[in-house]
Amino acid sequence: YLGETRLSGALTKIKSALIIKKVAGNAALVVPTEPSFNSTTGVVTIPTVTGAVYKNAVTGATLSAGAQSALAAGASLYVKAFPATSSYYFEDSTADEWTFTRDA
Repeated sequence: YLGETRLSGALTKIKSALIIKKVAGNAALVVPTEPSFNSTTGVVTIPTVTGAVYKNAVTGATLSAGAQSALAAGASLYVKAFPATSSYYFEDSTADEWTFTRDA
């Protein structure tokens, strides 16, 4: 098994693959900011970050900056940040997804 794994190039460790992307020379680095959340009221507030767009990860709908509609008790909102255009990029994808769940 180990010999075949090494020879075939198969990865045996989770998250051990690397992706290297080339960005345009004039592209600007953007660091997405985590939205704030009040678990009691169920209100998620999307920050204003130049070069970042926040979307509902389930529906793909773009979320506008500011307070969103309150979540129902026990409901969740999955938020994902994306670079706004090809003129922007994120350093990595480790901090661009968040899950918010209102208390039941």
